Formats: sequence, structure tokens, C-alpha cells
Amino acid sequence: MQPSAPSPPYRMAPMSERDAAEICEWRYPPPYDVYDWPAWEQAVREGRDFADPDDRGKHYRSVYEDDRLIGFAQWLPLAAERGPPIVRLGLGLCPDACGAGRGADFAAFLARETASLHPGRIVDLEVAKDNVRARKAYARAGFRETDEYELPLPGRGPTEVVNMVYLPFAHA
Repeated sequence: MQPSAPSPPYRMAPMSERDAAEICEWRYPPPYDVYDWPAWEQAVREGRDFADPDDRGKHYRSVYEDDRLIGFAQWLPLAAERGPPIVRLGLGLCPDACGAGRGADFAAFLARETASLHPGRIVDLEVAKDNVRARKAYARAGFRETDEYELPLPGRGPTEVVNMVYLPFAHA
């Protein structure tokens, strides 16, 4: 029997309003600044994503490393045209942890947790085609590219995206 790899020191918890407001303060360096959230007050005014308490409670979780907010997960259950239902994973990692080689561990942790919390569903995600750094991290985490298409993304407009599906044993 092979010993299992040590688990990253992450833990998930329901996303609080304080966490959501903190995430809105994160600022990524160019060219990743397209992933910056609007100011908290603007997000609340517009009822955007985790600024809406109902959406935050249903679809978002904060991720901590020790006692520090390091990222978040978003889950969107989807019906599949064929095959098992899907849960689309959205995720964010705080700017100072990006590009430091930690993205794959973070994405793998979220993929395992998502699969555990949504049994019987395929776990997938969408990533901008030009975000090569994220695509490499997701591949190391066990995701495989399955499709490409165009989507309108906030702050970017029409964007080529890659759909990636989690294959739990692909990175073992």
C-alpha cells in the first residue's frame, strides 16, 4: 500500500460577508488584473455573485490556510445533456499565492472536496484559454482539457475558454 501524500493545510468554511469583502480587495498584477473583483460597495449595490447573501450561502465557501483567508470555491450544479450531472467549480486564490507553484495543490484540494461534497457529479471548470499558468496548474491537479468555446466574461468581453474535467486519478 502506497502512503498518501500529505494534505495541504487548507480548510473550508461558509463564506462570511467579511471574507467576501476581503476578496473584493485582492488585486492581481497585470495581465491577471482582469480577475479583480469590484469594490465591495459596488458588488453589494449590483447584487453580484457572493455579495448576494443567498448566492454566497448556496454557492460559495471560503478556504483558509491556518487562520488566513487564502481563496474561495464556487459550485454551480449543472444538468448534462448526456451522462451524469455536472458541478462546475469556480475558484480564486489570493494574489500573493498565485504563481508561487501553489495553484495545483489548491486546485487539487478543491477538486477532491467538490467531488466528495457532490457525489455522482462530474467536476469541471472553465478557464480562459490565454491563462496558461492556471491551465498548467489545473492539469497538475488532475483536470484534463475537453472542449474550447467562447464566453462573455466580466471585464473581458467575449473570451476563448477551455473546459477542463477532473479525473481523480490522472495526477496520482
